[in-house]
Amino acid sequence: MARRKIKLLCVGEDIDIIRSSYSTLPKYQYNRLIVPIYPYNFSEKEIKEKIEEYNKRYPEKMLKMTKKKIYGRTYIIIRRAGYSYKNPPVYLCIDDGKLYVPASYVKRQPRLVSAVVHYRISLLGLKYRTCNVSEE
Repeated sequence: MARRKIKLLCVGEDIDIIRSSYSTLPKYQYNRLIVPIYPYNFSEKEIKEKIEEYNKRYPEKMLKMTKKKIYGRTYIIIRRAGYSYKNPPVYLCIDDGKLYVPASYVKRQPRLVSAVVHYRISLLGLKYRTCNVSEE
């Protein structure tokens, strides 16, 4: 049985990460667009240290890191330890320094993917900027 090909979408180029504000009052709520500042310069060792630190702090939310070569590029895949559709992985490309997400997860649950990508960017200490988005 042949493996199906994975389609990866670049965060910030192919998909936008939109998060809503923390206010509970509708009058004060707004949406924020999270824009990663590319290229990221990171090493596998730095990412592994940050994930180990996170796993010590939050043992119930264990993160797992794997390294894989897809379409001739090397990716570091970060995801929670259990596999499910509620656990989208984030692919960090070592070659071009960008973040990618599988298209199948974006189709099914775009808000969940936005949240997970934002959490992973914050966890790894990667730089990003935010700007307000109007509801149109």
